[in-house]
Amino acid sequence: MNRSGLTSVLVGGASVTLVAGLAIGLPIMQGNAATCAPLELGNVETAGLDGWNDEQLSNAAIIVKVGAEKGISARGQTIAVMTAIGESSLINIDRGDAVGPDSRGLFQQRDNGAWGSYEDRMNPAKAAAMFYDALLRVDGWEELDPTLAAHRVQRNADPYHYEKYWSDALAIVAALSETSIDEAAAITGPNCSPDAANVVWTSGEDCDFGPLDNPRSCEEALAEAARIATAAPCTNEVRGGSWRRRCLEFVARAYGYTYSGVPTARAMHDELAAQGLVSKSDDIPAGALVFFDSSDPAGHVALYAGNGQAFSNDYVRSGCIDLTPMDQMGSGGRYLGWAPPVFTKGG
Repeated sequence: MNRSGLTSVLVGGASVTLVAGLAIGLPIMQGNAATCAPLELGNVETAGLDGWNDEQLSNAAIIVKVGAEKGISARGQTIAVMTAIGESSLINIDRGDAVGPDSRGLFQQRDNGAWGSYEDRMNPAKAAAMFYDALLRVDGWEELDPTLAAHRVQRNADPYHYEKYWSDALAIVAALSETSIDEAAAITGPNCSPDAANVVWTSGEDCDFGPLDNPRSCEEALAEAARIATAAPCTNEVRGGSWRRRCLEFVARAYGYTYSGVPTARAMHDELAAQGLVSKSDDIPAGALVFFDSSDPAGHVALYAGNGQAFSNDYVRSGCIDLTPMDQMGSGGRYLGWAPPVFTKGG
C-alpha cells in the first residue's frame, strides 16, 4: 500500500481539506482529567502512516470526523476505525461475502432493514453514522473490550475478530487527530462531563502499610510493574500471551507471587473488605491495590503508582500494561476503594 499525499475528502458531498488547524471537536484526555478541548485533524501527508493508501486514510478521516460531529469520544472513533479495518480494510467495497452476500460498504452492513438503503451503506459518512448510532445503543460500550463493543454492533461470528486491528486503529486515529495513542484509547465517556473533568486523585503516604509478608516490598513491586510496563508491556512473560483480562495476576506478579489464590478481582475486594482493609478514600498511597467495578462481573484491580495514575492492563491498550489515569478507570462511580497489598492466599 502506498502513502502518497492526500489533500481532501468528501464528507456528505462537501470537500474537506485535511490540513493542520481544522478543529473537529473531539473530546480528549489531558493529563489526568477529561476535557472538552477539540483535537485537530492533522495533515495526512505528514502523518507517517506507512502501509495505508489515500483511499483508506480518506475513509478513516471520514469516520473520525463523523464521530466528532456526533460527539463520540476518541475511543469510540477508534473502535469505529478498528471495525472498518476488520470488515473492509477501510475500502468502500461494493460486495459481500459467503456469510453475508448482501453486505456492503466500509462496515459491511447488511440489507436487512437495519442499515438503511444500499446508497446509505455505500456512503462512508452515512455508514459511519449508522455504526455510531448502533454503538451508542450498546449498554456500557466504552467500558467493554473494544473488540467486544464492535461485536455487539456487527454480530461477527468471532467476538474477538477485531482485536488484531486495534493497534492499527489507534495509530491511524492518533495520527489523523494529532493526538497520542493513549488519548485515542482513553475511556472518557461520550459526553464531556464537568464532574468527570474535575476528578482529582491524590497520593497518601507512599508504601506506608506496616509490615507485610510479601515476596517483594512495595518499592520493589512498583519497580517491577514499571519494568513490565516499559520492557514487555503486552507480553505475559510467565504464562505467555498477553495481559488481557489478567489484572489480578498482574498485581500479584508485581508483588512476587505466581498466583493470587483468588478467582477474581471483585472476590479479592470483597475478601479484603470483610477484613476491614478497603478504604473508599481518594487519598491513596502508592503501592496500594485499587479496585473498580467494570462491565465484567469479575471487576478490575490495578496497582496505584501515585500522582493519579495506576499500572493497569487493558484500559489504554487491550492486553497491555500501561500507566493509566485513575479517572479513566474510576469515573462514573466505578471506583470501589483501595487496600494494602495483602495476598492471604497468594503463592
